[in-house]
Amino acid sequence: MPSSKVETTVIGVAVLSGLVACVLAAAGFSDPPIGFSPQNDYVGPFVVAIFVLWFYAAYWAFDIRRALSAPLFRNQALGMGLVAIGWLGFNAFNSFPQSEVGIVVFEETGAVLVAIVLTLYWIDASILAAQHTDPLQRNTLRWREVRWILWPFFAFVTALTLLVSFVPSLVGLQPVWNGAAGIGAIGIIVAVLAAAFARSVMRSKDRTIKMHLRWFGLSLAGWLGILTIFPIVATSLGISSLNATTASQALAYTAFAYCVYRSAKSLAPLEQVQRLTT
Repeated sequence: MPSSKVETTVIGVAVLSGLVACVLAAAGFSDPPIGFSPQNDYVGPFVVAIFVLWFYAAYWAFDIRRALSAPLFRNQALGMGLVAIGWLGFNAFNSFPQSEVGIVVFEETGAVLVAIVLTLYWIDASILAAQHTDPLQRNTLRWREVRWILWPFFAFVTALTLLVSFVPSLVGLQPVWNGAAGIGAIGIIVAVLAAAFARSVMRSKDRTIKMHLRWFGLSLAGWLGILTIFPIVATSLGISSLNATTASQALAYTAFAYCVYRSAKSLAPLEQVQRLTT
């Protein structure tokens, strides 16, 4: 494993780079807000931040997984590593101009879809691992049965979203699917996952699992909170909505990546316990 002092220094530099990217974006050194093209002055610090944080998150997850023997915990660590790789890939695609990437559809839809699927896999594995550490072994919200319904439902929603977005004969259904129907379907998935996730965390008595899940929950909450609240606060301070949106993205993904890194590293006690007991 890398030296703890070196790692701490590198992580500190990465977080600082993310904050610098946020400041540069808010000051107007960015155009357009999502393109993340090299000519934007804020992109350099942003790329340093997310690539370092995602790399370390994946490294810790896969390194700890090698030392684990219980399948549930190995799947959880694997999911954590895949989450880091998935979102690293998403940020990587969005760090290049669309004209150079050449596949706009995949860049905007495919990359984020892969990241979301990997995140759902980790959530599924984490709920099962948390239930395993429940002293009463309770099947929270009957998750072991519900998951076999939720995954096909998610696949159906994803397929339908892609069809109405890219099949010419179905484009006319976009207003319907992007409205109450689509929001309702996604809301069902999110509500079931959130309820099972939160309840499993509360019932688990394993401190390592609880810390791991809390860090990841914080990453999602922080990411959504920053993307929602930061632009409002920034525009109230006189920052243009364009720059506020870009700055919120830089800050949100930096915070998201850092919390995922801490979540992955929090699994280390599981590794130590298994090494002591083998």
